[in-house]
Amino acid sequence: MEAAERRESRRLKLRLPITKLECSVSLLGQGGIWTSDISTGGMYFVAQVATPPKPGSKVSFELVVPAGEGYSVTGGRIAGQGQVARVTPINKRAAGIAMNSTHH
Repeated sequence: MEAAERRESRRLKLRLPITKLECSVSLLGQGGIWTSDISTGGMYFVAQVATPPKPGSKVSFELVVPAGEGYSVTGGRIAGQGQVARVTPINKRAAGIAMNSTHH
């Protein structure tokens, strides 16, 4: 039996560059950070970080959105704030981070 969908917003599987990411630890690494999915309610990304942020940590972000059918007519930059909802360690230097938007 599948778990019930808890998300309130439609998720888009988009790989978008995060150009600014500020929280309790430095997350922007050499290769940059890219979303793997995004919605008006939050996003998920993988970050190269030795010590990931803790759930509940506040995050400020900016990302580039290209024009695309179903999500942005003109494209541009989106800036916002959120809170770390979940951290999934991937290896010693990387973690998957789920973030809820606090302004949407």
